[in-house]
Amino acid sequence: MLLVPEDVLYRQYMEFFELAERRRRWSVFDDVPWDDWQPEWASPDRALCAETFCAVEMYLPDYVSHALSLFRSRFSQTWFYANWAYEESKHALVLKEYLTRTGQRRPEDIAAFEEDTFSRRWSLPFSSPREMIVYGALQEKTTWMIYRHHGRASEAAGDRVLSTIYRLIGRDEAAHAHFYQNVLACCLELDRDGTLADMHTVVTRFRMPAADLVADYGARIDVMRSIGIDRGVFYAEVLFPILNRVGVTRRELLAAGRLDDASREDSAHRSSPSTILSSAPIRRMDSQPPENTPGCFGCSKQSPGGLWLEFSVDDNGTVAALFSPRPDYQGLPDLLHGGLAATALDETMASVGFLRDGVALVTVTLTLRYLRPIALDGSSLRIEAWRQRPEPTSRQRITGRILSADGEVVVEATGLFVQMRKSERTRGGDQSTARVLPPREPSS
Repeated sequence: MLLVPEDVLYRQYMEFFELAERRRRWSVFDDVPWDDWQPEWASPDRALCAETFCAVEMYLPDYVSHALSLFRSRFSQTWFYANWAYEESKHALVLKEYLTRTGQRRPEDIAAFEEDTFSRRWSLPFSSPREMIVYGALQEKTTWMIYRHHGRASEAAGDRVLSTIYRLIGRDEAAHAHFYQNVLACCLELDRDGTLADMHTVVTRFRMPAADLVADYGARIDVMRSIGIDRGVFYAEVLFPILNRVGVTRRELLAAGRLDDASREDSAHRSSPSTILSSAPIRRMDSQPPENTPGCFGCSKQSPGGLWLEFSVDDNGTVAALFSPRPDYQGLPDLLHGGLAATALDETMASVGFLRDGVALVTVTLTLRYLRPIALDGSSLRIEAWRQRPEPTSRQRITGRILSADGEVVVEATGLFVQMRKSERTRGGDQSTARVLPPREPSS
């Protein structure tokens, strides 16, 4: 495996260190508005989340000892971890201070929690330095995203103390993620194929460290996710931005997985979602495709130039997909072609039938309302679809929408979809000769 030359790593480290010294240093004692605290701001859910984050930060000794052992001979990487450890230690300390100073946890509660936390040990999730670089990029970016969302929720609830803490921590996590992404880009320049293979391995097996360490994690994660953090947010705010930053396309990443024979043997494990972000089990269209979809432009990876949409279903029955428009999807300059937006929506809406009921639906009518142009700026879009009645029928009215990366609805749609009988599908998958009855909407 080719390692990044020390002089390149040194420049990356010095950039990180200089910005930290000049712009990011903050004090647990002076930069948090402790005196502003009001008892009415106390919240069991927010305290539980802060306690969970504190537990994750407490594993600093395990994180650092393993990292220093793996990178001991690399000055710049080792010194990065030394500085990283200092910043992470403040994160655990400020969260602990928040819980005790605000009276939401007693000192003896924290002591018991610490004892339980340290009864488990964290181990490296991957064995090679380059895989750990990829893991660091994902883990730090995900941590930034989580703190960002919880900071916004705390601010909306009026808790200026906790929102300030999350803002300060999030700024550090963003800098850590930036360093890892810069090193990852260097790895790609030196050995693109090998780095892509490692990226595929890490992305498909990625789990946040708390999943195996924190007691009652399942109940805690339900509370953490309640503010809207799910798999779609992970794709839109973590994975896709990292890929864009280091210059890797989704097709490259998927191709790297297809070239790895081991990935097929481990496919059941790799298809499982990231534990911290999974809101519901995913059922991908290519895992149980209807007979007429292997070459589908919308969902099949066998379709060159297709959209390659992958779908998930949440507990409420809403189907969701992440759509990352390519530059060649342009209509007017720098804007997504409206027809492709319609195609992505139509595909997601029709998938409601298969993903929820195991039946194939085809479109009878589709009405769209474009609320604003969609810029081709590298960001990902979230597509959602749900049927208007909870029960499955052969004729289903389905609603859909496309949301921008900042959560704004940019396209809305409604449509009538009907179920195709198995006998009505042509053997070759061409739907042009299939009978779809009835062809008209019923009169009111």
